[in-house]
Amino acid sequence: MASVDIEWEKFLGGPVKPPALRMHASLGRIGRIHLNANLYKRLGSPEAVSLYFNRRLQQIAVQAASSRMPEAFPVLDKYGRSTRYINAASFCDHFGIKIRQTHRFIDPHFSAEGRLILNLNQTVIVTRRMKK
Repeated sequence: MASVDIEWEKFLGGPVKPPALRMHASLGRIGRIHLNANLYKRLGSPEAVSLYFNRRLQQIAVQAASSRMPEAFPVLDKYGRSTRYINAASFCDHFGIKIRQTHRFIDPHFSAEGRLILNLNQTVIVTRRMKK
């Protein structure tokens, strides 16, 4: 394989998939985790989730949970659309997860236990520019 000049950066985000196939998750600077409809349905369309963090691997795990559990985070809809979000600021603060821009997870996937795995080492910045 030919070497590439060190000034070139490889884009790891890949092409945009059709909406029916897309599994999209992102984490915003205020600690809000966004899930598209496909991921939310695969998670079981829960009212609440439990959040886990693996410090060594820098991964967040999201698992469906009962809304009656005091540590469960409610899953909210964004303006009546199919996108769902989790206000995870306290989780991010506790584990020292600090980001300045919105990051999209490159490969959100499910573990054998049914937990959604979000790898903080595999993200692409997707923050939109502010309008003038």
